[in-house]
Formats: sequence, C-alpha cells, structure tokens
Amino acid sequence: LALANAQHFAVTGGEKGELRLWDLHTQQMVLHLKEHTSRVTAVSMFDDDEHVISCSKDKSMLAWDLRAERRVSCHTQRIGQFTGLALAPDQLQVATVGSDKKVSFWDVREPQPQQVVDAASETTCVAISASGRFLVTGSADQALKVLDFSTGDVVFETTAHTKRINKIAFSSDDQ
Repeated sequence: LALANAQHFAVTGGEKGELRLWDLHTQQMVLHLKEHTSRVTAVSMFDDDEHVISCSKDKSMLAWDLRAERRVSCHTQRIGQFTGLALAPDQLQVATVGSDKKVSFWDVREPQPQQVVDAASETTCVAISASGRFLVTGSADQALKVLDFSTGDVVFETTAHTKRINKIAFSSDDQ
C-alpha cells in the first residue's frame, strides 16, 4: 500500500501481480495496471503523486507513470525474488532486498544496480531514513541492520525479534 502525499488516493499491490489505484473520496478503483506476473511485494509513491515504483516475486521492479497509465521502466534480477523496496529522498535511488540475500542500490534511470551488498540472510524489508543517510533492513532470521546509504557499510546490527521481521520504518525525524 502506498498513500499519495496529497492523501486523495492510494495504490495497492495484489497477489496476482496487479497494481490498483483507489480514489479515497469515492472509494472506487480508478486504475488497474498489470505487468507483474507474481505477487507484488512492495509499492512506493514518488513525491509528485504521479509515479509509483513496485517490486514483485517475479524478480522485477517496475516504475509507473499514473497519468499516462503505463510502465516507464523495468529492472530485473536473475536470482531471487524481490521482497521489499525503499525509495530514497532524492527520488532517483531505490534500495531493494530479497530472497537472493542481497541489498541492491539502484538508480531508476539505469538498468542495473549501482551497488550490491551481501546481506548474509534472506532480507524481507527495507526503509531509508528521511535524510537519506541510513538504510535499515529486517530479515527472516530476525536480524535488523542499519547501513550507511552512501557506502553500503553496516553501522549497526542486532537480533531484534523472535520471528521474521516483516515491516520496518524510520520515524519522520530519523529517530
């Protein structure tokens, strides 16, 4: 689920690879996009409320233009499913995680990741701080890692839960 910054619509990702745009005032679906071939695992809204990026178990990350109702870019990986993504504050960089036990740093304008960091276990979720300085990941083996976003270096690591970590976030003030 991604909520528009103006909070007048939301985008959801579905089990069968579809994205749906919902008008929150009328509670009606106003757009249906389908190019993923498997479950959508994460969706993020750009600040302009006109673009969305999604990732899926089909090993693809797609950027969408909602006004034009079409895909504008496709990024794929050969091994492992995407389980999460986070859009950086600059709206050009994206971090993805997945079953390949890697954290990948992408520029949405480039077809391949700019950097790939070994995560040592299946990483299930990711978030980027509001300042863009840090990235945090959660994993299937209960590990929480904080990385320096510019270098990919781990700056803090701990076992945070007794089961798999499914969602992670920074507060808006990066605390």
